[in-house]
Amino acid sequence: MILSFNVLNKKHIVKEKPISTNLLSVSGSYKKANIWSESELSLSKTRDLKTKFGFYSNVYYTKNEINISSNVILAPKDFFGFYDNSILVNNTIHYTYSKKIRVGAIHNLSQINPSLDAFYFTVAPYSNSLIAELSYDYSNNHKFRFNLVSRTREDRMPIKTYDFKENLVRHTYYGKLGDFLIQADGDIGRTQNKLAESNLKSKGLFRQRIQSTYSLNKDIQFGGFVEYLNTNRYSDNNKNQNYVYYGSNVAWNYKNILNFSLFYRNNYAPDELFSSQSFFDSQVEFNFKNHNLSFSASHSFFPAPVNEKSIFISLKYTYKLNTPIKKRKDLGELVGSLNGVNKKGVILQLNGERVISDDLGNFSFKDLTPGKYILEVKKSSLPFGTIIDQKTPIEVVVEANSIKSLSLTTIKTGKVSGQIIANSTEKNSTNSLENILIKIYKDDFSIITLTNKYGEFSFSELKEGTYKAKIVSETLKNKFSFKNNDFSVNVEDGKIASCIFVLEEKKKNIKFQNQVITLSGL
Repeated sequence: MILSFNVLNKKHIVKEKPISTNLLSVSGSYKKANIWSESELSLSKTRDLKTKFGFYSNVYYTKNEINISSNVILAPKDFFGFYDNSILVNNTIHYTYSKKIRVGAIHNLSQINPSLDAFYFTVAPYSNSLIAELSYDYSNNHKFRFNLVSRTREDRMPIKTYDFKENLVRHTYYGKLGDFLIQADGDIGRTQNKLAESNLKSKGLFRQRIQSTYSLNKDIQFGGFVEYLNTNRYSDNNKNQNYVYYGSNVAWNYKNILNFSLFYRNNYAPDELFSSQSFFDSQVEFNFKNHNLSFSASHSFFPAPVNEKSIFISLKYTYKLNTPIKKRKDLGELVGSLNGVNKKGVILQLNGERVISDDLGNFSFKDLTPGKYILEVKKSSLPFGTIIDQKTPIEVVVEANSIKSLSLTTIKTGKVSGQIIANSTEKNSTNSLENILIKIYKDDFSIITLTNKYGEFSFSELKEGTYKAKIVSETLKNKFSFKNNDFSVNVEDGKIASCIFVLEEKKKNIKFQNQVITLSGL
């Protein structure tokens, strides 16, 4: 368990008046084999205002096939922390029935208002939803999701543009066909528009969206989507209206010399415009030796109090001086790409120099002196349960006037949770099951851990495959016999495998002589 205390003074503007707020918080985190949690209790004190308390909690629990998570944020009005007048309660539970089938239930209540500064303002809608979920993974390339959803959503601006309640069935398909990634999702149900002036009779709802991404090669990706919606959510006369949304995106990286990205979307639903949204974004960046020329343009919507669309255009030229004492013509370069389940925002370190992978998973180290380097991937920048498929750190040899290419893959992992059970004939046995060495291994891979006082142990972030587990401690062999000391365990991505060692206490045979022995006194 880790505890920390924080004190902060914040000077800000409220209702055009400068004020000062003192913030005091105590936070803690706890981590064990099957449970992880962190929480924070904060106090906000502002002159002429009452002291306010805020609370944050995040809990994750996993045991065998069950996964439970809970996230809570509570911040009263005039709290003046990161959130103000906000509430968030998000609870999920999932049960893995088999490798292909999973069921779950989700409850989400959200009324979030970030209070960053005088230039950032948003009022999130009030939403409350209950969801039952069924997941079926036909294969790694074809996955299906089915949801039963009951939800409400209400605009909290003074002039409301939506306030509705609906019950629907949602279907989702994720597929990979060659170089195409496809997602198709839709809703069928009924909606009650609470703002309708005529009546509150519910009407039918239909929505369907298809989006796809195509990778021409590792440098070029493009995609698009189209969505059709028929609903009475946003009408003032309770009549169904048709909405069509579409968009596209392109990304091109040519040898790190030219980077081009383009995003376009025609419109958004009214209940998506409570926060800033972009209709058009484009960026072109040209790199040549020490020269960098970048151009960007965007067309975005900003919510109240601005409540309007704006166009931004920028052009920037940068020249890197890097004036050396002696000109080097023999420098090399390392370029790489991350593929797999997580590729954006990963921190990579090469002999102390750090870079972060971009949206496409690309990274580069420039102007390298020829020689050997050690490339490391910062584990903290990867989500829990995700690792690099290759062995790290990686030795990289950079040659003069050349570009070294490297490809890495991120994968999801599984976990093994186990226990030692010792069967003893003695009623008050004092045999300790703590600090016993347990080894799990496969091919040229092995890890050793220690048991706790209950004989429990666990191995996290293991690649998918079949492993062997065994008790390494030799002291137990004098007292116990092992029934299954080469335990075979199958590890699957995102799942917890079980490993139980059963020990039987060795029996002590005492032999008695068939004769009378007379002991004489001294």
